Amino acid sequence: MPSVRAAESTSEQVFLTLRNEIMQGEMPSGSRHSIYTLADRLGVSRTPVREAVLRLADINLVTIERNRGLVVRRISLADMESAFEMRFLVEGGAVSFLATPDARDISPDLAPHTARLRAALDIEDVPTFVAADRAWHDTLVAVMENPWMQSQIQNLRFATPPPPERVQPPHVRLGAILDEHAAITDAIAAGDRRAAVDAMRVHLRKTARSLVPHADRADLSDAWPTTLARHYPA
Repeated sequence: MPSVRAAESTSEQVFLTLRNEIMQGEMPSGSRHSIYTLADRLGVSRTPVREAVLRLADINLVTIERNRGLVVRRISLADMESAFEMRFLVEGGAVSFLATPDARDISPDLAPHTARLRAALDIEDVPTFVAADRAWHDTLVAVMENPWMQSQIQNLRFATPPPPERVQPPHVRLGAILDEHAAITDAIAAGDRRAAVDAMRVHLRKTARSLVPHADRADLSDAWPTTLARHYPA
């Protein structure tokens, strides 16, 4: 009999496989699938597939229809806006908290991730840059010591599509990300809560725009999510 840990590992692997197939268009939006056919294709039992599908439904990548299997959802611009609004609520709260006299200095925790970002940028190693970027953001959220927030951020990442192909070279956006991180860090160090929150807002808005199809970017309102900044006054 497989151990509980092995069962969890299989479910996680199935979840990541299906999530990647959805994001890469191998399971296109609108396509219908059954637990049975997915289990057969992946060579696993139905139980880990059911568990993985429930997780996919939780992050709105699929819709489960009773006795009809699951349908892959289209990731809309509204989905992207909602996901990044939630990220802003969590991460804006984190930087607002950090930019106070009573907060501990987080610079030593951020420094190694920033160094990895710079090194990856120099050689245009996108996977390493993305991993370091996530670690940098995770460090900010971890200061809140709230596992619910950390779990929510992870789920929002799973629900976010990878960057589309761009006309500009990868280093253009990567360099901008590094500059945006620096602006957030500098504002925290200066104890300027409003500047820190505004810098996080700008960073997340630009990131959201880089992840939606080019034709849809004009529809991403310049006001979003400016109105949310009022929740974190200086």
